[in-house]
Amino acid sequence: ISSDMVLIVLVAVIASLVGVYYYFKVIIAMYFAKDDTNNSITINNLYKVILITCLTITLLLGLFPSFLSNLL
Repeated sequence: ISSDMVLIVLVAVIASLVGVYYYFKVIIAMYFAKDDTNNSITINNLYKVILITCLTITLLLGLFPSFLSNLL
């Protein structure tokens, strides 16, 4: 504001308020909305195997990054 850029400051404040509005809508929907239905998610066994495989590879490459570089 001291640099005579009041318009940019106003645009930033308005954009921040719009962002807060949308984020709070998500938070209110997640924590405060009543959900009387009991929806259960079923996951195919193949997807479970793929998920565990990707998780294992990610953890191993995160813990031992030199393993991949040594292979290359």
